Amino acid sequence: AAAALEPARLVPLRRRRRSDHGATRAQILELRATETLLATVSARPRTHANRLRPRLDALTSHHLAPEDRAAVLGDVAWMVDPSVEDRAPSLDEIERFLDRVLSRARIDDR
Repeated sequence: AAAALEPARLVPLRRRRRSDHGATRAQILELRATETLLATVSARPRTHANRLRPRLDALTSHHLAPEDRAAVLGDVAWMVDPSVEDRAPSLDEIERFLDRVLSRARIDDR
């Protein structure tokens, strides 16, 4: 079962001018959409299957070779497995997933 959402862990984006951080309006809208998705996915397996998994799969495909997925992702590999339809990740699982993929990306960028 997915853990309950802890609001303090998901800090909303604040409105900033483009010059403050270089993000375009489209990038900010994408970040806001992702933020909303993460806030709702823990309670809705269908949201994970239909909306979050494709994003995680694209991120994983960009940073990991197919043969490395299982080894790098470990216990959170199910999050990109299309056969898993009845489970939603907790925020801890999402954080572990992203840490593993992005840590591997940083290693490969050296």
